[in-house]
Amino acid sequence: MTRTDIELNNNTSNTIEVIEQVTEQVEEEIIDNYTYFFTLFINLLCIVGSLYGFLFSLALMGDSFKVLGGRTAGELFKNIDNPISGLMVGILTTVLVQSSSTSTSVIVGMVGADIITVQTAIPLIMGANIGTSVTNSIVSMGQIQNKDQRQLAFSGAVVHDFFNILCVIIFLPIECITHMLYYWTVFLTKHIKGSSAGTFKSPLKIIVSPLTKLIIEVDKKKINKISEGEINSGDVDTLIKGGITQDMDDQLAGGICLGGSLILLCIFLYGLVTFLKRVLLDVGENSIRYSLQFSETWWGGYLNILVGVLITISVQSSSVTTSALTPLVGLGIISLEQMYPITLGANIGTTFTGLLAALVTGKVNALQIALCHFSFNTFGVMLLYPFEYTRNIPINMAKFYGKLARSFKWFPFLHIIFTFIVCPLLFLGISMLFELNVTGIVFGTIICMGIIGGLGKLSYWYYYEEGEDWLMLELDKEIDE
Repeated sequence: MTRTDIELNNNTSNTIEVIEQVTEQVEEEIIDNYTYFFTLFINLLCIVGSLYGFLFSLALMGDSFKVLGGRTAGELFKNIDNPISGLMVGILTTVLVQSSSTSTSVIVGMVGADIITVQTAIPLIMGANIGTSVTNSIVSMGQIQNKDQRQLAFSGAVVHDFFNILCVIIFLPIECITHMLYYWTVFLTKHIKGSSAGTFKSPLKIIVSPLTKLIIEVDKKKINKISEGEINSGDVDTLIKGGITQDMDDQLAGGICLGGSLILLCIFLYGLVTFLKRVLLDVGENSIRYSLQFSETWWGGYLNILVGVLITISVQSSSVTTSALTPLVGLGIISLEQMYPITLGANIGTTFTGLLAALVTGKVNALQIALCHFSFNTFGVMLLYPFEYTRNIPINMAKFYGKLARSFKWFPFLHIIFTFIVCPLLFLGISMLFELNVTGIVFGTIICMGIIGGLGKLSYWYYYEEGEDWLMLELDKEIDE
């Protein structure tokens, strides 16, 4: 064999090896692409399934409320007619379920079932807005060991708290005096087709109605006649006219369906958020990175608000959006000022779940309370964000709390327990005392005077005694260390 033949054979072998390597790489890429698209397809199926399950559980919950409250509509929740008690119940309920989407969906369902009125539900919605921000504070605890990270992360967590609390302080008294949100949403919904009958044709209700009727079918004509006083509730044997629960007692069937619907609601909402996060969160993170580069411009903050809205609508959870940003603030990757407008956008985006729930009920009053939630969050952003002075109030308070968290390791725990558990329970108890009798009013007044006196003493100590100097000394000592 000549030298030329040997070189030719070697070149041929090398070419074959290269072709085999390229072929293997192409096959691996094809397999990876197939795997990616198969995984994406499965995730999309899970999203559709979770969404349908979520809508079904909302419809089942609404029918359960109608059966349970059809005979005594409004009496089941008469203790929350007081705006303060409604606000506190909204906070506690949302803290308990760790999701404003869940609590607002339940509230919308109760309004749609005529268990509570729109005006009664508005403080509940405001309370849910405050309660949902507890998740950020809990997430910030993951960086509690490092002082610098603890300060930044806790500041990022509580800026959401202060914005929502400030909105409630402003809008709750206005709503109690003028019913602004109520009349605004009456105006928005009065032109909806079929609204004269209190309902509208909802495509979502048409989709889930056949399945709910297999379980429980409510006799709405009887409920309407009871509410209008045409017949007495005692003259009605049952409010259920179909489904597997038809032969059960109304209270038993309603209780079973309500319990089951609440469990399914939490499961399917969790599944929906999880699968949406898998598919869309990377896109959302890229969008955030892109939008943050414009933060220094006058319009960059508004772009970040829009990004927060879109991401939260995509993943169906404001907690996911804001909790994902809190550790980044703690690590110094993004600043508190950059996170703040995204948080405000998440506040608006989370109202989309309530609108979905309202569309399932097909009731105008349910749509009205969902629009109240949207309007409340939107008006809050419009009022506080455009002006530098009001925009900086939550930011400055959050920075101050961050300094306290840096100096006192136990302070974040105290904030969570006091703000989201102790205070709501205390004010709920006081408001219920005022609803009882003369003795309750006396005790309630004494407790209120004690609280006001304590706050006055604390303020006097801070501003006129050694309080401010002592605190500043402690904070400076920590910074020096």
